[in-house]
Amino acid sequence: MNIEPRMAVVTIYGGDYLDRIRHLERQAEAARMDTAGVTQTLDETPEYLDLARQHDELVKEAEAQALHVRLRALRRSEWRRLVAEHPPRDGNEGDASVGVNEEEFREALVPASIVEPELTLNDLDEMSDADFDRLYLTAFSLNRGTVADPKADLVSRMTRPSDETSS
Repeated sequence: MNIEPRMAVVTIYGGDYLDRIRHLERQAEAARMDTAGVTQTLDETPEYLDLARQHDELVKEAEAQALHVRLRALRRSEWRRLVAEHPPRDGNEGDASVGVNEEEFREALVPASIVEPELTLNDLDEMSDADFDRLYLTAFSLNRGTVADPKADLVSRMTRPSDETSS
């Protein structure tokens, strides 16, 4: 039996892309709120739609420039070996809660979980701690997190009248 491991992609945006994207989102929402209830002619494009288009283009640009790191769950034997190699520190409540020396474990788990792209330890060290934490938390979750099973009746749930519209 060959079971494919669970995988996830963490997208790391460089530069000020996230800040610029969030700024356009706020501008578009404010412009939309300003025009609520205002009628416009067919040949007028509301400002919020122009801002939304700018947002979408910036997101495409950011995605193209971003680092997309694909992570996989480890085999049970790999996971157990890493856990055994990094036992919790005595008296450290954080370590006790996750069952490992989290400071050292994260440094071992992330490289062991990366499928692509090929990243060196130096590449990982160049990341911000926040971006590295996102990789670590995703890798940890792939191995220890629980996941709800997908529902097969999504279409029927999405087309069913809501409580608000069915009264």
